[in-house]
Amino acid sequence: MPHPLKNALIVAVLLATLAGGAGLAGEPATVHVYDGAGNMTGVINTGTDADNCGGVGSAFDCSSSHITPACAAAVCSGTCAAGWADCNANKLADGCETSTTTTANCGVCGRVCPARPNSTTTCASGTCTSTCLANWGNCNGVAADGCETLLTSSVGLLRDGTPPLQKHSPLGAAPA
Repeated sequence: MPHPLKNALIVAVLLATLAGGAGLAGEPATVHVYDGAGNMTGVINTGTDADNCGGVGSAFDCSSSHITPACAAAVCSGTCAAGWADCNANKLADGCETSTTTTANCGVCGRVCPARPNSTTTCASGTCTSTCLANWGNCNGVAADGCETLLTSSVGLLRDGTPPLQKHSPLGAAPA
């Protein structure tokens, strides 16, 4: 939500710059906001105001993308919403920009779920999982080689010659 004083901020930026009140980049400062007639209409603390974090104006708005924005010591901060992360460490520009429910960022930034042969890979609750495609099974129980056995061939039959009941066995579990 824009700061209620934002319409008068152009004057405040000019006055703060002329008075040296804005400080060095990243330093918190108290900025007095003036209207066009020179009347003070408010005060902004650029060290704690998420709409003016580290400076005055829209260029210093902390992003609200999948985050409740906050400003501490003139640096944008805040906690990411569930299922989101700040992978590029830039909460000012884009907040928590990365979904952590994908196979490219499963649970955390950069955790890639490996593709396995003859299976579908997904990310659920921060855990990579693979499910065998129809008529394929993970008969040797080794997740790394995926669903290696075609269950419609004699190789995929049980010892008595019948097909297994569990055709879509999850990786890591061999059919009974």
